Amino acid sequence: MSHPNVGDVASSLIVSKLLKRDVLVFGPEPLHAPNLLGIGSILNWADANSVVWGSGCIAVDALPQAKPRAVVAARGPLTCEQLQRIGVPAPVVLGDPGWLIGDVYPLPRSPEQNLIALIPHYADLTHPFVEEARRQGAVVISPLMPVQAFLDALTTAEVIISSSLHGVVFAHALGRPAAWIELSDRVIGGRFKFMDYFASVSLVGDAVPRVTTNDSLSSAAKRAVPAGHAVDLQGLREALSMAETMLASE
Repeated sequence: MSHPNVGDVASSLIVSKLLKRDVLVFGPEPLHAPNLLGIGSILNWADANSVVWGSGCIAVDALPQAKPRAVVAARGPLTCEQLQRIGVPAPVVLGDPGWLIGDVYPLPRSPEQNLIALIPHYADLTHPFVEEARRQGAVVISPLMPVQAFLDALTTAEVIISSSLHGVVFAHALGRPAAWIELSDRVIGGRFKFMDYFASVSLVGDAVPRVTTNDSLSSAAKRAVPAGHAVDLQGLREALSMAETMLASE
């Protein structure tokens, strides 16, 4: 992948840890072999050999190349609607597998009081708001950092503001309130993946913690909220075990 961002890397780490096996990572090219799709807006990569575990669509109409072999979990209800368009029933388990980061990362440390973290999407790293936030005392966390360093930095903060979806996901998973900031129109897929995720944790309509560059850093931080409800972690673990069994039966 051209951008080894933290969500991409965390996906293989979580799968490897839970299944106690090595993981080979591939990109969007068709594999013509059994394959697992995990964290990310990568459902359009799926082919007839894919088992989908918590992936999401990047946008409306970003459908799989072929009907996947199975979908054991999906990121959110908007992704489920897209799957149903190609005849795939909605899975029982909904949720981003990034919520399982606690299975591979120690419990979060106590945050520094009033410390705000800004996590820009890699496409937004040079946006002027980023430098201004740093000048105002926010810690800026790049999604291209190694996973351990990224999470160490995230857990020092009391509040997370992020234009990267997995900045929000990991913040919620580790018990931090988060707000989604739209810094630019450079993030592929726009709002779809954020709305899909937020709906999966009961944050819809006016409850969606969305801010823009018209908001000050302090007002953006006040919009940050925890997840409306927790993702079914055990359901995600069991769905991964189911996926492993399916892939092994080939």
